[in-house]
Amino acid sequence: MPQPYLLHVNSRPTIITPETYQQWYLEEHIRDMVYFNATKTGAVYHSSSSCSHSENHATNETDQMDFLAIYQTAQPDCLDTPEFKNNVRQRSELWGKDLKVHLDDVCEYAAKEMKLVEVLGSYEFNEVAGSK
Repeated sequence: MPQPYLLHVNSRPTIITPETYQQWYLEEHIRDMVYFNATKTGAVYHSSSSCSHSENHATNETDQMDFLAIYQTAQPDCLDTPEFKNNVRQRSELWGKDLKVHLDDVCEYAAKEMKLVEVLGSYEFNEVAGSK
């Protein structure tokens, strides 16, 4: 079964390259989130197209953010938990040797938490079928 909460984070690097940002996300951040139990699962996506909206809809700030992270979590407000605050790194040597540089300095992001409403279909079947 999926976890009862989903953390949805759109982001984009500001002072580092997209390649360095993706490397940090994959090698450090998402692994910390799962390893230290801030979340149960995590997935990172990068935009595969420049199409972010239809002609009938206005753009918003997340339309310009090419990275999306999806985290499943058992508890609400996972970014306020001790698991996150005490363990998940907010600085990286990948951004340079100046460890004063913080996550908020290298990217813009918009996080939104969502609560599970309903699950349709067989989740176990979909997990097994998707792994083949």
